[in-house]
This record gives sequence, C-alpha cells and structure tokens, in this order.
Amino acid sequence: MPDDQEFRMTYPCYFLYGDDGQSLQCNTVSNHECVRLFTSTEAVKAFHLVMYTQHHGPPKNVQVAVDTVTDYDGLIDRLKRGKADLAKSGIMHICIDPVPGQPVLYIGIREFISELPRN
Repeated sequence: MPDDQEFRMTYPCYFLYGDDGQSLQCNTVSNHECVRLFTSTEAVKAFHLVMYTQHHGPPKNVQVAVDTVTDYDGLIDRLKRGKADLAKSGIMHICIDPVPGQPVLYIGIREFISELPRN
C-alpha cells in the first residue's frame, strides 16, 4: 500500500464471491494477483454494477454473494485461515475497494495482517 495514502479499515467489511458462490474474487493489480476486500456495501455494489454490466448488460435484481466480516478479529482470522490456500493459487496480496475508476490500494496479505491497527 503506498505510504502517502492514509487508510482506515472499517467494519463490517466484505469479500466478494465469484459466480460459483464459493471462491473469492480476485484482481490483478500491478502484476500481483489480489483477493478483493471491500470496506462498505456501497463499494461492493459499485464494483459489482460495473463488472456485471460489462459482462451481462444492465443488471436485473442480481444478488451479490459476500463473506461479511464484522470486526478486526474476524478479518485477521479469516485472512490467516485462508492465507495458505490463497498462496497455493498464487494469491499473496489483498486489494482494497477495487472500484473501477478509483485508485486501488494493495498490500501483501502477510503485511496487511501484521500492520492492520486494531482501531
């Protein structure tokens, strides 16, 4: 994550599931495959609207499957539990609020876990 950008984690936060409803969606940011983390439902909706529209046309009452994390402990636990499986798939970074048209923050999952303040 760039040092010149201030970031404050908010809860609840959300991981977005893929179309299969089971695997988490990922992004490529600066040649790093990243699991997507959203800090608000508005960010999830904005991202999903753009992506859905690009692939399927205007949405018609589409449900978005998310993994909701309610607090710091839940987020850290979720990341620690998934870190090994993500690494097996070559995913070692996390991107935060990857909404098209907005700057995307990303950081290594290990660094995110060690540096995230408890708030």
